[in-house]
Amino acid sequence: MIIFRLKRVMKRLNLKNENTIGYSYWLSNSAYFMSKNKKFFNKIISRAHAYEVRSYIPFREEINNKMDEIYFISEYTNNAYNRLLDQYEIGNKSNQHISKLGISYNDKINVPNENIFRIISCSNIIPLKRLDLIIDSLRKVQSKDYPIEWHHFGWGENEEQIIKYAKKQLLDKENFHFTFHG
Repeated sequence: MIIFRLKRVMKRLNLKNENTIGYSYWLSNSAYFMSKNKKFFNKIISRAHAYEVRSYIPFREEINNKMDEIYFISEYTNNAYNRLLDQYEIGNKSNQHISKLGISYNDKINVPNENIFRIISCSNIIPLKRLDLIIDSLRKVQSKDYPIEWHHFGWGENEEQIIKYAKKQLLDKENFHFTFHG
């Protein structure tokens, strides 16, 4: 069904496969779909997160070997993925790159007119996500001029420990508030 839609959309938009790049944000279902239908794409690319390394992904060998490029979000994820490929004797590591999420910003951050500095994070609360580093960083921030708020969205196996750690490190800070929204 999906392949017929893809053909119809490509025809309607007058797209030729030599001009079409397939992109998947996850190295899983959509990456598999593109690897099975590579003839419709000039190139197929996928990002890869820790989830794809830690989880069972059917047809991993086919996905890996047909991807033109795989962009890992961290060196850790790239190394773990390569260990997995070695374990299952899957080849083709030449198409791998590391492209981290987020931005690097070295200038001073301007506080908006409302005079509240808000930090929003969203992730699973698991050791891999290293929320303790956010807490440690926030502990070092000193602000008497404006309040700081940290809002975290997400939950996970370490939620209770991280909330306890945040309370221990941050509750006594002046002008500071944090909320775990789940």
